[in-house]
Amino acid sequence: MPTSTLTPYAFFDLSTLWTTPASSALIIILFAVLATLLGITALLTSAMSGTPSEFQTLTNNNSQPQAYILHTSVTHGRYLPIESKHAFTYPALFMLVSLRALEDHSLNLGLTSKSYWPWAFGYGNPKRRLTAIAPRGYLSSGKEGEKGRIIKRLEEVLQRDRSSRIPRGPSSGEKKEEEEEERIVVVDDAWMLTMPSFVGWEGINPLTVYFVYSPSKGRRKEDEEESVFTFVVLEIHNTFGESHVHVLKVGEEEDKKELRGRGYDHQWTFPRQFHVSPFNDRSGYYTVSVKRPSHPPTSHSKVSAPSEPPKPTVRVQLYTNRTPSPSSPATPQFQSYFPTPTADLRGELKLTAILRPTQSIPLNGSPVPLLRSLMKMPFDLLLTTARIDYQAFILHYGKPRLDVFLRPEMKWTSLWRRGGTVRGSGGGSSRVPVGQGPEEPEDSSTPVTGIGGGGVKWQDAGLLERYARWKVERFLQKRVDEVGIKVTLVPANPALKVQRFVPEIMKTRSSTTTSTGHKEEPAVGEDGGSDDDDVEWLWDQKGCGNTTSLPMTPSPGTPRPPLSASSSSSSLSPSSACTPSFSWQESAHLRIGYISSKFFTTLLFCPSAEYSLLLGCDTEGWFKVSSRHLFINVFAKSEEDGTLHSPTTSRTSSLQRLRLRDIPTTPPIETSSTSNSKQDQKKNHIPIPIPPTHFLDRFGTPTNSRLFSLYGFLDSLYFFNLLNCLVILTQFGLDTLERKVFGWVGARVVQGQEPWTAWERARRVYWGGAEDVQLEQQLEGAKGVGSVRHPQ
Repeated sequence: MPTSTLTPYAFFDLSTLWTTPASSALIIILFAVLATLLGITALLTSAMSGTPSEFQTLTNNNSQPQAYILHTSVTHGRYLPIESKHAFTYPALFMLVSLRALEDHSLNLGLTSKSYWPWAFGYGNPKRRLTAIAPRGYLSSGKEGEKGRIIKRLEEVLQRDRSSRIPRGPSSGEKKEEEEEERIVVVDDAWMLTMPSFVGWEGINPLTVYFVYSPSKGRRKEDEEESVFTFVVLEIHNTFGESHVHVLKVGEEEDKKELRGRGYDHQWTFPRQFHVSPFNDRSGYYTVSVKRPSHPPTSHSKVSAPSEPPKPTVRVQLYTNRTPSPSSPATPQFQSYFPTPTADLRGELKLTAILRPTQSIPLNGSPVPLLRSLMKMPFDLLLTTARIDYQAFILHYGKPRLDVFLRPEMKWTSLWRRGGTVRGSGGGSSRVPVGQGPEEPEDSSTPVTGIGGGGVKWQDAGLLERYARWKVERFLQKRVDEVGIKVTLVPANPALKVQRFVPEIMKTRSSTTTSTGHKEEPAVGEDGGSDDDDVEWLWDQKGCGNTTSLPMTPSPGTPRPPLSASSSSSSLSPSSACTPSFSWQESAHLRIGYISSKFFTTLLFCPSAEYSLLLGCDTEGWFKVSSRHLFINVFAKSEEDGTLHSPTTSRTSSLQRLRLRDIPTTPPIETSSTSNSKQDQKKNHIPIPIPPTHFLDRFGTPTNSRLFSLYGFLDSLYFFNLLNCLVILTQFGLDTLERKVFGWVGARVVQGQEPWTAWERARRVYWGGAEDVQLEQQLEGAKGVGSVRHPQ
């Protein structure tokens, strides 16, 4: 099971104080510290007796405050299923800070605002301060070379979002300049609404809101007017260490005023994409209402502090799906409220969450207001995770009795992926972000809106996934030369690089044709591409590649991969109906897009490439391929180690038999004479041939390479076979332990989504088709309006 990546508390064993020679001196120091704290408490007590007018004088110094402490009320209300209604309200302590002032260390608080040690509040390491905001927890994907400043990351997110949603087409002159100006996003400053760390504890920060202000006319000059409120960016974190952003542009795709709640300035409606609560699936639509701050975070003119401190309010409403039908069409009046067809698919209100400030206290160089707030709410910053767990316990084991949706993998996003030409199987091509192609072809039932954003932080890969990735990469470095096929691995995770494995024959041809204008291929494993790399990304209608065999006539000069896999083996299941979407000129390039590192473990744990396609591509959707035929040709047994696919007279290896532990491959014994029963019995197994050995069990060292000589020696001793066996047994042990733990604690998973039934789902996909299984799951989700209540 995935676990949260929260930072644990640091505990100390105080009993050791009495067993050291310096214990008495240490005790004296502790008493001195305690006395100091008592003195500070006394000073704070006297400070609390100050009148509001005395406090107001701290803000009237010819400059507006750039940081506020917000005492807020957080309310959650669940309305569906009706039998599972539930609501709660908690107080919470937030901070509203100017990003530029924060990262310029202008908001640091010690004994004074210019103290050498900002012990009360500061930007940076949270372990040295009472409260802090550390950049690593905000808009961070974990990728190498990532910008360190939060405002730079925010600007990059906005820039990428605008570039991905504004199509690049043939244009010239003034029109081209206007398009380029529209893509440029300049952040003058932004209010950041977030929960700071407390005494070094960085717990989960469920919601951070950025109120972005941009220059009114291009880049700011000294004589320009005030900044303009342009974007609202919602950064959402879940308990699995993942994060997602929603980019909402002021004045674009907004709901009309008639639908806004009282007291809100802006409202947007858009499809839900991110997994937050284990008691909801990812279906439905968000309606986000925002009350903007009263003034920009940075003033470019000499003005006094505003009379009203900012109290930004955010309301998030979750609606269920509602498929339009002729019997219940949306009324024209209802449609006219929305600029997009999104509202036509909104169903009933399922959940409402409101973040509402009750008090806004400015910070102007003194730690007294902050310490006063902490004394009023001493434990709120530490209780966020505990409150989430407590409410989850009530929803699961209490009266609501909601079953759990296990964490799905993050969705593909257009925010980080490279642009390219996506050619559908129906012909024609269009310039769209590549990220929208591999994972999910556009569904006509899901409207395309101008609301931007996407996944930012993916869950970190585990030890077994990293080992499987290393095995696959080493295999591909050799395999591409054997088959003459270029392989490109495209991750959805922005922290990972695109990897290209290029055969020597292609690199040689590329180097000889560079002078004629052709683009030179990057080195093996190198990213080697730009954000606008014009690559022919080919994903068919179902996103899992072709099921037909390659054409038999190659174009001149193109190396043809060996057709060792027959057409029957390329066609994975009887229900496959994918249509061809490539020509022979494109057949020597296999593209694999993966949303999870489970792609690598699937290759290692499944007995063959066909089984990997069935489980990881067709059933679970962990990866997509441009061609099934090329995939099977690449991830097959190396020619120098044995046969490729079909079973031979050689005995199946022990590791292969171990991989078949949970796979229904043996036909059942016929017990009925009726034809229908016999047909049903035949469908109780997966009749895909099992090769005697696995392509990743032997290392297979490249020739004339000193780097892999040690690996070759270990491979001759069957070291990697033993290591693979250990990894597979470890994974099976973890799977068994997971199932037992669920049983011990009485946890209930939504029926049909249990991880230990993955191969049962794959069997049903093989015989019934992925569409039938997905339709059944959608109908089940519709019954539970995106949540499933367990029967009494």
